Amino acid sequence: MKWSVSTVAFYGHSITKALAAIMAAGGTAVDLEYWLKFGLNYDFRNTSSLENLQFIKRLRRFGLEVIGINAHHQGFGSSRHANALLFSKNAVTWGNHLGAQHLTVQVAEDTELNELAPSYFQSLEKLAYYAHHNKLQLLLEVPHPGYGTATLLDIYRLTKIIPQNIGYTVDLAHLERCSIDICQIAPLIAHKVTHLHIRGNSLASAKDLHHAIDTLSPTTCCLELEFSSSVPLPFNYLFKKVSSALQNVLATPPTPTSNFTRQGYDNFGIEYNYCRNQAMADLAPLSKLLKEKTYKWVLDVGCGGCQIGDLLPHDAEIVGIDLSNKLLELACKRLGDRFIPLCIDILDFSPANASFELITVINSLCHIPIALQLPVLNTLLDCTSKNSLVYIVIPSKPVENLKTTCMGHELYCNVLSRDSYACVIESRGLSVEYAYVDSGLQGQREPGIAIIGKKTAANIT
Repeated sequence: MKWSVSTVAFYGHSITKALAAIMAAGGTAVDLEYWLKFGLNYDFRNTSSLENLQFIKRLRRFGLEVIGINAHHQGFGSSRHANALLFSKNAVTWGNHLGAQHLTVQVAEDTELNELAPSYFQSLEKLAYYAHHNKLQLLLEVPHPGYGTATLLDIYRLTKIIPQNIGYTVDLAHLERCSIDICQIAPLIAHKVTHLHIRGNSLASAKDLHHAIDTLSPTTCCLELEFSSSVPLPFNYLFKKVSSALQNVLATPPTPTSNFTRQGYDNFGIEYNYCRNQAMADLAPLSKLLKEKTYKWVLDVGCGGCQIGDLLPHDAEIVGIDLSNKLLELACKRLGDRFIPLCIDILDFSPANASFELITVINSLCHIPIALQLPVLNTLLDCTSKNSLVYIVIPSKPVENLKTTCMGHELYCNVLSRDSYACVIESRGLSVEYAYVDSGLQGQREPGIAIIGKKTAANIT
């Protein structure tokens, strides 16, 4: 069974931030809304060809695929929408262009089942054949409150008159609203259910969800996350909603937190970032490498104010991970739209298919519990692509749970030997080089080690 995450209800939020949250939370696919009106979400028809190409490129960069297109909010078949068939055909064309597998429509809003004209079902059948011709399956959302308070009898009648080549998608929230039990509806549509829709803001318990999956046997589960407020939410909250919903759905236990707390970091992060700005020696080896090759898709772990942004070309996009919202806000103000913030603990970062050209981890691994450092490194290496560069800076001496003071605040430092990190990097098909760097913080001149991993066509097996 496949899992997807729907971006349909990220009203008022940057689609880039939504995709970044889905990527970081382990999502692999998205359902996209095909709106008649521009502005609620990404609309294929009302944007230029260049913008569409950029959107598709961004999807691919985040390692996401489009699994489905939803055209159902326009009330397909309603007399109020005479162009519903044409609208849905346009959605099919877009879905085919993006490589989607299905198109979802629903019975007309505010229309009772017995009011539907025969022409509705004829149009639905035409749309099903058109979708099939474009390699998409047509799905009908059942039940949906749009056609009144649906009863089990309504659904039974609907299944008898809907063309056989149309599948069904079931929304658990709509089942609850219509007071229909899964066990009641299963005998009617179980053999045709391909899509189970779960709303993130009213998520069923893991037990109930597993019962629904076992009963309806869908091939795909789509997690829909709704953020309908017109006031933009803080992005870290957006990520928490995605991550929490995925953990609940997949019954995944929460990840232990690192010993570098968000609250503690926020207390001195701005001052620490200022010192880092004054001491760029830990970036010196990277600066030389960036003169040899251009990198435009970058992941900066423990980014702070994202100093590496000053070394990259202006058209480079940077995904920055940090615990401090304050520092991420500074980076956003300084770098603009090319900086994509992720206010999360690196231990919560679990992308499935994303790949980056450059990954930097500068004095960040040492603040992770020592037993988790190599697993985190492996997760980051999963994000490398052909010809990727990995740049890691660590203190030069191995230590475990060393209590240190930075800006008057206590921290714990954990460092493995440089060869421990290098072995993991080399095992993933990258060549490794070392370079000494000068930390330069607070007048201290204790050297650090830059571990440079390069993936080229020559060392990919």
